[in-house]
Amino acid sequence: RKRFLITDTLGLLLGVLVLPASVQDRDGGRRIMVDHYFDHWQCRRLFADGGFAGRFVDWAGEVMKTSVDIVRKNP
Repeated sequence: RKRFLITDTLGLLLGVLVLPASVQDRDGGRRIMVDHYFDHWQCRRLFADGGFAGRFVDWAGEVMKTSVDIVRKNP
């Protein structure tokens, strides 16, 4: 199973989506982001891990008008 979570800066839960492990991170991220877009319209900046880098960030900016910052682990 893969769990997709959206929390606020305090760590309070805003959204949860559980999908099979066969789903790519970018696809699951799109699903939860669409739900989040309509539930929390005032939130337009998200932070995500490296699994969401690439086309997901471009899609979020163009389609969802949301800025996604990729947070990478320290080497």
